[in-house]
Amino acid sequence: MNDYLCREGIRYGMNSGLKYTDLGHLYADFKLTDPSFKSYSNVTYSYIGVYGWSLDPLIEWYIVDTWSPYRPNWIGKSTANCDECGLRGTITVDGATYEVYVDKVQRGSIEGDNTPFTQYFSVRKSKRSCGTIDITAHFDGWKSLGLELGNSMYEAKVLGEAGQYPENGNASGTLS
Repeated sequence: MNDYLCREGIRYGMNSGLKYTDLGHLYADFKLTDPSFKSYSNVTYSYIGVYGWSLDPLIEWYIVDTWSPYRPNWIGKSTANCDECGLRGTITVDGATYEVYVDKVQRGSIEGDNTPFTQYFSVRKSKRSCGTIDITAHFDGWKSLGLELGNSMYEAKVLGEAGQYPENGNASGTLS
């Protein structure tokens, strides 16, 4: 397996018609009990935070609060000819600074295989192993940088993900 993940949270569904402003104030709590990621094998990246999708337009989004062994360094670099990709600025949420990145990719998505879509990432400058993530504050922060979510929220979930980059097919680990 090149990549494994776990997600838990709310799914609004395809074409919910709900903008993030219709959902009330969203928060997520997390606690990492293995902060050294000792249970992983052959893993070159891992991160924990919040993840989701919105539609119209199709956007995959991430809020990354902790990682190992290093901050994700591949984001914002997928498309060579993308003027809006890369670091878009910083926002302050929950008393911490997050760098905000944009990427454009074409691969599997909630709409099917080989789909073009945009990705937004908020990556905390200093990681933490537990806390409350103010999801709505990130959405508002992205909007202040000119990054709008789609008009129909699909999901918002706490995420744990780990894998290899470049991929060679033998990452493993356990999460609970």
